Amino acid sequence: MPVLNVFVDDEHTDQWKKYQEQIKDRDLVKGEITTVGALPNGMTSGRTSVYVMVELEDGRVAFAETSLALFQMANGVFVGRYGDESGGRGPGEPQLGIGFTPPESKDPN
Repeated sequence: MPVLNVFVDDEHTDQWKKYQEQIKDRDLVKGEITTVGALPNGMTSGRTSVYVMVELEDGRVAFAETSLALFQMANGVFVGRYGDESGGRGPGEPQLGIGFTPPESKDPN
């Protein structure tokens, strides 16, 4: 199973400071997440995976993939700590979703 490290408040940790130094020294290329997508059957097990595309400052594009289960776990940790910034629940309130509203279903009749 893939591993995903989740840091709830990483801003003042030694790891975050190390990343900032690596960016400053150009040892770590900064980028912008441009796409997040799901791949049904993307895992070897046949379960769904999630991928992220990152456009790097130097023009290259990076691809990263993890399981949907780990992605959802990370989201749950952040919602539990900071609340749902996509739809209004506060920290500690039950997570019923992530603010996604499905499109109106069209009645074929």
